[in-house]
Amino acid sequence: MNKNLLVIFTVIASAFINPLQAQPTITAASFTPQPGENFLIHLFPYQAAGIGGAGLTWDFSGVAASGTANMNHVDPASTPSAASFPDATVSISQGGAYSYFEGNSGGWYYDGVVASGNLIPYSDAEKLMDFPFTYTDTYSDNFGATFTAGVTITRAGTVNVTADAYGTLMLPYGTINNVIRVKVIESYTDSYTVTVPVTLTYAATNYYWYKADTHYPVLSISSLDQDGTLYQGATYLDQAHISAVEENIANAINLNIFPNPSSNISTVSFDLVQSEKVMLSIYNSVGELVDVIEQNQLGAGNHRYTINTANYAAGLYTLKILVGDKAGMKKISVL
Repeated sequence: MNKNLLVIFTVIASAFINPLQAQPTITAASFTPQPGENFLIHLFPYQAAGIGGAGLTWDFSGVAASGTANMNHVDPASTPSAASFPDATVSISQGGAYSYFEGNSGGWYYDGVVASGNLIPYSDAEKLMDFPFTYTDTYSDNFGATFTAGVTITRAGTVNVTADAYGTLMLPYGTINNVIRVKVIESYTDSYTVTVPVTLTYAATNYYWYKADTHYPVLSISSLDQDGTLYQGATYLDQAHISAVEENIANAINLNIFPNPSSNISTVSFDLVQSEKVMLSIYNSVGELVDVIEQNQLGAGNHRYTINTANYAAGLYTLKILVGDKAGMKKISVL
């Protein structure tokens, strides 16, 4: 690509993402859950998390929930094994299991778990979040535990945490602006001896999307490889827990693209009832900005634009429009 064109495109893209996609920062106050908070999550089949970067749009609006779960946050002192987790500030109770966490001004730590009759207190807590934490921040932390599950097991591992992206998240119930994505990579082993030494190896890659003042991930995508066996899953947070879901205004402004699917020329049209600042763009299936169609103050009335989809690789795209501080989206299929 011509260097001057690249510079121009970068400036346009930056101008596009700045107004409604401010770079979020995770703080102790905006992140840390408290005893008494309960969250309903929806389970759905694993999907790829997509690339990292600034000002992305992730489209999970079409996922189909396969079930729900309640994540009840309780006071650790009220749990049967409180004495084994003296530093914990909150415990998540689910199905008779208790996971213990410690939150303070410096970070968010995993202290261990009681599940299936096994007590696993961490002697070296796993740091799951640093405060404050913003885009491109990264750190590593070692963790470990020694516990009994029929035999004495020693767990040792490392976690690498990176805020690798921020942008706009589309879920089945609406659009959430200014979310930050945190990538958590865990690598650990469980070692024990029966008649011979045995070592189990675990490698996990987890992605969490956070919204300020929402004390639970808005979206999570997880993958765990346990000695060659893969476990994967994904969840999104129920709308009742999110105060800033943006209405999709596509229908209100008659946003349309025709023909769709398209293999060459299509027309994008929409109506404005008054003069508004408008940004019209196209994102690919992994959330990358691929085209800026319009970025200007437009008057009331009908507006039409011609796009040549032959310039795009075949696949599914998202047409996104910002009208003032409201967002609208339409899917585009390119043949």
